[in-house]
Amino acid sequence: MRKRIYISGKISGEEEAACRAKFQTVQERLENRGFEVINPLELVGDWNADRYEALSKCLIALQHCDALYMLPDWKDSEGARLEACFARKMGIWLIHENIEKTAK
Repeated sequence: MRKRIYISGKISGEEEAACRAKFQTVQERLENRGFEVINPLELVGDWNADRYEALSKCLIALQHCDALYMLPDWKDSEGARLEACFARKMGIWLIHENIEKTAK
């Protein structure tokens, strides 16, 4: 069974097209490595969704994941910080992109 991984990073305050491209690029890279990827932008679907409703959907999905993939800008996002805290409490493995890149 493929491992399920959730992408976490800054969304609020970002330009939509650039943000979608950032998450899509990471999604494709992780899929090519064999992961089933949860992209929060695809999960929520509506760029203008209420941030708390969106975060609720994201946390529900995250609890069914094996890992949380943290983009370098995750600390700039209240939602991503909450996702990281939630993942730690749930025992979900955290992968930091900047660490993963240096390990190659």
